[in-house]
Amino acid sequence: MSSHNRRTTRASGRAHLSGSMQDVIRDAKTAAMYEKRAFREQKYESERIPKFHSFMKLSPELRLHIYFLAMEDADSPRHLVTLRAPTLALVSKQVQEEAMPVFLSRCAFYLNIESNYKDVVRLDRKAADGTLEPLSPGSPRLCCVEATALQSGCCEPLSKRIRSRLQKIQGDSEELFFPHVEMHITPTKCCGSHHNHQGPIQILSLHAYGGRLLLDYKSLENTDLQPGLDQFRKDAETVARDIAARHKKHRGFCYEELDAIAKSFRYWPPGAPEFR
Repeated sequence: MSSHNRRTTRASGRAHLSGSMQDVIRDAKTAAMYEKRAFREQKYESERIPKFHSFMKLSPELRLHIYFLAMEDADSPRHLVTLRAPTLALVSKQVQEEAMPVFLSRCAFYLNIESNYKDVVRLDRKAADGTLEPLSPGSPRLCCVEATALQSGCCEPLSKRIRSRLQKIQGDSEELFFPHVEMHITPTKCCGSHHNHQGPIQILSLHAYGGRLLLDYKSLENTDLQPGLDQFRKDAETVARDIAARHKKHRGFCYEELDAIAKSFRYWPPGAPEFR
């Protein structure tokens, strides 16, 4: 190839490269122009939307109605132990105090409770023959049946982290009340028990409507559950009614009251040594 042809080839290559770069630069400028135009249009539209900066100046009744519309009803019950405040309640302390009762009234919660209802016969037998020892937490002499009798029938223990979160949610406002709570019962596991493990059973639902306590539960008929569980539930209903009767207007149960109701699902034979 002659020198003239080599120069011509290099020149045409530079021209082609220059043309390609110009196309890239032109496309980039066009894209940037459209982005700026879209940003200006979006900013213009946002400026056209009226802004309201006097929410707290609205009447309390109107604010509560807005909270009610903003709080979506959950499709399924939420675990009470993992309770978290909704995003709206984190705006300010005043909004939190006003919005949290609305949030609790719109959502249902559930608690998992261990019950020794399947060990009723065994505990009665041990109490009858005098082999049931007085219960004392941490005693190495406790057999599995006594230990589960002591530990069952109470709400899931609140860790320090969970307790601090509930206190933070509550803040300086009055105590939190849960109007809609489901109690799910699980049989305790015992080393000497041969029954199959059974998952949680929705045994009792507590509802506060119009200042009254409403109880709802699934029928235990035609099930393989022992009659003891039905009696435990009736005892829990009695405790719940007694607690609700203490309030002039029943708004729900606080956590300590739910724990007292849950203790109804713990069985200890009559005449047996008392708890220490």
